[in-house]
Formats: sequence, C-alpha cells, structure tokens
Amino acid sequence: LFRSRRYVLSIAAYRQFLIAFPSDAAVPLVLFFLGKAYQKNGELDKALSVLQRITSQYPSHYIANQSRLLIRAINN
Repeated sequence: LFRSRRYVLSIAAYRQFLIAFPSDAAVPLVLFFLGKAYQKNGELDKALSVLQRITSQYPSHYIANQSRLLIRAINN
C-alpha cells in the first residue's frame, strides 16, 4: 500500500497492526512506516509525533537513527 502511494490506506493498516500486535518485534518498523505515511500524506504533526515515539521508546533500535534523520528533514 505504501509503495503504491495509498497513504490513507497504509495509515489505517499500520494503525490496525499496532492495535492488534502492540508487543510485536516489528512495532518500531511499523511506527516508522506510519510516520512516513503521515509525512507523505501531509500530516506532519502526526508524523513527528510517531517518529519521536520511536526515538524515545526504542532508542537503540536501528530504525531510531532513520527516525531522527526524518525528523530533521521534516523540521527543515
């Protein structure tokens, strides 16, 4: 869905995953793609909130570095 630029559908699917599987090992990645989908959909405040959640809740996960870079890009 994300690759086909269906951001609204992607957002819904990612949110459903997070509700259904809140402890899954994939949560940081799903959050990252949720943040990117919000960004691409023009919902920058939501994107920043999700990306900051990654950096605070999963600071040592490798996707946290990508999240920090995306936060910087959104803020510039």
